Amino acid sequence: DKTEGQVKEDKIDDEEEELRTISESEWKRLVKEEKINHYVEHPIPIKPPNQPTNTPSLPLMLTKEERKKLRKRRRMEMHRERQQRVLLGLDPPPPPKVRLANFMQVLGKEAVADPTQIEKEVRKQVEQRIENHERRNQERKLTPEQKKQKKLKKMFEDASRQINVALFRVDDLTHPKLRYKVDINAQQNYLSGCVVLFPDTNLVVVEGGAKSINRFKKLMLRRIKWTEESAEGTTEEADAGKKKENHCYLVWEGNVIRPNFKGFRFEQCVTEASVRKFMKERGVEHYWDFVHNFKIDQDAPPVSQL
Repeated sequence: DKTEGQVKEDKIDDEEEELRTISESEWKRLVKEEKINHYVEHPIPIKPPNQPTNTPSLPLMLTKEERKKLRKRRRMEMHRERQQRVLLGLDPPPPPKVRLANFMQVLGKEAVADPTQIEKEVRKQVEQRIENHERRNQERKLTPEQKKQKKLKKMFEDASRQINVALFRVDDLTHPKLRYKVDINAQQNYLSGCVVLFPDTNLVVVEGGAKSINRFKKLMLRRIKWTEESAEGTTEEADAGKKKENHCYLVWEGNVIRPNFKGFRFEQCVTEASVRKFMKERGVEHYWDFVHNFKIDQDAPPVSQL
């Protein structure tokens, strides 16, 4: 009896014998000899569809000391290059930088011969250097339109990284001056959101970049004097010394994936059902729950008074 290995070897030998016994006509039918030559074909490499694309590398953030070192090194190289051009005769040597403190040492005999005239020339050179410096600064100065575009670019870049949200509760927003301040600052900081006007509880929600949100928080929690400005125009209560307390509270702040509001608007709601409907249409019904269930700490003063 043959083992399994011997059976496999016999099978391979039989296949090789069959290949040797192929006739010449059969060989010509299977193999096209006219396509055989001395050239070597190199197929064009094809990228696989699942190969990841080259992601752009993030710029390296340098510290202040590292930026100073790079600037110093770059200026030294520029100065060395100017010196080489002067030594090779490609550029004329720069005139000596004469000041009132060193013109006697720099000019030597000329300064001794006529010091008054030399002093006038030195003062003229100093004024010319100051004038050139101011002129270069004015040429590099941005126009008002360029400043505006730069500010807008910074704000939109800040909002493109992450959408920040801040949620406020205000006791009273009936005074038009307070509404105007909230509205105009939200528009100037390019924030989206809304103000829901409801009896005794007003909701203010803003969405945008981190810098814009911080500026709006300073307005709501520090700059606006809610009690004093709410009492403007109510002379009877002011004379009687009965100012109604008005405060602003920061209820919640966090991040979201995408903004839920388009633009900034005011919404007057009479019932809680209308408030929930308005917020539910924008997918932020929980904002109203945060504000409505917000408990004011009686011991600690409100944020607007800090």
